[in-house]
Amino acid sequence: MTWRSSGWSLIMVLTVWSMTTTTTGQPQHDYALGIWSFGTLVLDSVRMLLLTQPLREFRHISDKVPAHKLPFLQRFFWIMSTTGRGIGWSFEVGTYAVDAESLFLIQIF
Repeated sequence: MTWRSSGWSLIMVLTVWSMTTTTTGQPQHDYALGIWSFGTLVLDSVRMLLLTQPLREFRHISDKVPAHKLPFLQRFFWIMSTTGRGIGWSFEVGTYAVDAESLFLIQIF
């Protein structure tokens, strides 16, 4: 796990450095850029590096062999093809049905 925490620390340092040294010249755009970089880079890196083991836990619907058994270059392209939403992956959020009572309570409030 040390390389994973080291990788996450590197991403954190680069993100904070980028957020403090990069400017668009307009405060509202700087804010949006900071929120995007924090949300996308830091939170995704926490999920991918600290909370899960993507090579062992994630599978794409077209995978024929587990990702941890692929050669390095194929693993690189495999991990680069993941999406945050997980469409077509084993971590995809499924659809859920809402019952009529819940809809009624939502309409009341």
